[in-house]
Amino acid sequence: MSAVAEDVLPMQALWDEVARFAAHSLEPAVARHEHPLTPERQRDIRDVAAEMGLVSADAGDPSGLALWECDASADNRRLSIGALRRLGRINMGFAWQLHQSALARWLERRLRFDAPGWNVVALQGRYGLARGSLSRYLRGHAGAEDLALLQDYFDADSAPGLLVHCAPDWSGVWLPRLGAERSLQWQYHPRERLRVSALPHSHGLDELCSYAVQRGEADTPTSALAPDASRDVMTELCALNTLGLLAVALGGVEHAHALALDYAATRRQGAQLIREHAAVQLLLGQGRQAIALTEQMLDSACGQAGDSPLALARLYRSRAALQPMLCRGSSDALQVFGGMGYMRDTGLEKILRDQNCLRVIHGTPLELQLAATALEEDAS
Repeated sequence: MSAVAEDVLPMQALWDEVARFAAHSLEPAVARHEHPLTPERQRDIRDVAAEMGLVSADAGDPSGLALWECDASADNRRLSIGALRRLGRINMGFAWQLHQSALARWLERRLRFDAPGWNVVALQGRYGLARGSLSRYLRGHAGAEDLALLQDYFDADSAPGLLVHCAPDWSGVWLPRLGAERSLQWQYHPRERLRVSALPHSHGLDELCSYAVQRGEADTPTSALAPDASRDVMTELCALNTLGLLAVALGGVEHAHALALDYAATRRQGAQLIREHAAVQLLLGQGRQAIALTEQMLDSACGQAGDSPLALARLYRSRAALQPMLCRGSSDALQVFGGMGYMRDTGLEKILRDQNCLRVIHGTPLELQLAATALEEDAS
């Protein structure tokens, strides 16, 4: 996607270009739902995405049209959400990869550091969302116990390290480290300098792999963010990541709902189309509700300040409520197909597995609620 000079982005035209990329480059590669994309095929399709400007090739000279490229722009957020949503309709695992790479580029722009290759950011620590300690830290209210817990939470020096879900051919990872003066700093580690352990495959997102990563022995440059700036960076990263998770999941449930609608319009039970049955109408109605509520929430969130802890709290509460609804919407679509929905050739069982996996990445609904409560503590 080439740069434009207008103050207002031609949103629909850009989304149409993303949809064409998804239809021509991505969809043929994932037509066989039972066969995950090979690393080589994923890399080829990601290269096409970079060539068209969907993902920044480097951290310098942003065009404003790549995913999460201009974080302060409501239009760029809408563009990024719409693009991930359209990619998620075809394949949620691939959409998640591009989102991860875009977050890494966003961080590199903030730190004025250009790392080569396809990189990821390790946002979540060793367990949950740090039991409210991370939230209190982001509000600037962390006590001694919170800081001690965060030291352990972000500990990438000892086993098992930090967990990342990413494409198998990632180049490097940005690791957080709680430094002096209560500042949260970032270090970029090329893959070959890390201690990397491959973990058993997750329940869904077949295109991704899970790794435990530990820092190697080589010295690595560390960012020099002031404490307030470091909290702002982490807050906004968490906000963009939450928006990306919901956008990808929304695309997945839209795909599942469309498959269910088509099937209900052609499948007969006796002399009657199944879409005329009350049970099927209820299943389809619940899917429409999940789509409408998530769409409304994402549109509303685009205008919110990304560096506000209270805005992040609202995003966490929204995701805690919506992610289970998106899983339920995908399950309802599968049930419209009856027993056929559980067979791999429809693609619905994969969509449901992917949704269930997205639901627990970077915070389960309960963890998100607890984190949101801690973010709201002592708010005036």
